[in-house]
Amino acid sequence: MNKLGVWVSTLESTLVVYDLRTYHPEEGYAGRKEKVTKSTLWGAHFLPQNREVFASCGGNGTITLFKYSYPEERSIKDKEGIERGVAGTVEMLNQKELML
Repeated sequence: MNKLGVWVSTLESTLVVYDLRTYHPEEGYAGRKEKVTKSTLWGAHFLPQNREVFASCGGNGTITLFKYSYPEERSIKDKEGIERGVAGTVEMLNQKELML
């Protein structure tokens, strides 16, 4: 079941990817933060054929291609026995700064 589906691009050049499979009442969804460029990230989009591959667009003309890898265990139980999600890893596949 593929529940990776939310990313957040920020003014601080950080991309946050959330795994929406397991929700913890106190911690929320599991997420992974990645510093991408030295400028604002204006957007990100998943590849329609494979939602584990996505690209981000930076304000300085940078396009970065990423691949999300799921962890072996998608959730673990905390001290109280409540399941919480485990974030996978984000691998940068390629990055190019486009100059016009």
